[in-house]
Amino acid sequence: MFTEEWPDNFDLPRPPPFPGTIGDRPLVVHLDQWCWDRIARDRAGVSRDQPDTGIHGFLLEKAVAGDVVFPLSQAHYRENWSRTNDDARWDTSVVMAELSGFNTISNDGVAEWEALLAASWLFDREVDPVRPDVFGWGIGHCFSGMDTGAQIDRAMEVISTALGGNESNTREQLAGIRLNLAHRLELALLARRDPRLERARLIEPYPPVDDAKGESFRQQQLQLRKHLGTSPTALAVRNQIEVLSFIDSEPLLARAAVKLGLPSHSIASAVERGEKSAVHDLLQQMPVQRVFTEMRVQAHLKDSFGWRSSDCVDFLALACTAPFVDGLVVDQKTFHLAHDAGVGLRLALGIFRALADLRVTLEHLFGG
Repeated sequence: MFTEEWPDNFDLPRPPPFPGTIGDRPLVVHLDQWCWDRIARDRAGVSRDQPDTGIHGFLLEKAVAGDVVFPLSQAHYRENWSRTNDDARWDTSVVMAELSGFNTISNDGVAEWEALLAASWLFDREVDPVRPDVFGWGIGHCFSGMDTGAQIDRAMEVISTALGGNESNTREQLAGIRLNLAHRLELALLARRDPRLERARLIEPYPPVDDAKGESFRQQQLQLRKHLGTSPTALAVRNQIEVLSFIDSEPLLARAAVKLGLPSHSIASAVERGEKSAVHDLLQQMPVQRVFTEMRVQAHLKDSFGWRSSDCVDFLALACTAPFVDGLVVDQKTFHLAHDAGVGLRLALGIFRALADLRVTLEHLFGG
């Protein structure tokens, strides 16, 4: 184990909560899962004389100062939960907790928002759907878009009563207890364990959480490659994948049409008539679906691309976060696809394939 077991006299740094505003706000950078493992190794001093040496302290300083937010997404939780090595999972979770402060990014309301954007564009409606404020705090917000603080509040009522209530305990003391309890619970949920409770034999590490969607996605892509045949044209690949994306989005687009006061089949009918270049231009109006579609297109255009079950998580994580963050750090394989897909062109900082590259950019902005 690289990191502390978080004994009673040890606590984690806490970056401030993300303000959640669209205007004046900190920079937001989404780190791919492998980044957290690298940061954990650097924290332990085992990356000495390597490109990532010192990256933990540098990024932590920016996070605690509130200059940069490193939010956790559903992909982080899902990938962490699937790991079977308890100590490695704990190491990664600790640095995730330190740098993110459990600021999270949610997908809640995003699909409906981008469908309404596309429908408004298609029918020339002067509708400007409110951009979802996807940033919040904790696992509850990440997966449901809702604050789960009420659960902590109920626990605090018990603690307050046990300690004698507010008459013998200041509000500041109780607030500190509440914050400690909330962060401890969040870390246990992220890591699927709590070493302190394990030492007391009060809890065992939670079992891995399987995610079969990745393998299903891989099989679908292999079937699609077989359907496309040997050396298909770029147009054939794009047309096929864009049609599949439209089919996936059609129920949401139908509901968006109804919101505009139109029949639910209006968008499907317009596509069949070929209005406004039909499917391609429609998908271009959808920030998430556009990226997810283009990543698959670029992958299928490469004959040597080896599909993995993890590609589903990688592509979705990129697509769901790119419209809302300033920078992304991804693995080399995803980087090249994203570059060809033009993802980095829409980001304030861009897309990086190495933590060292991100550091250079942030040093230029904030100083070393």
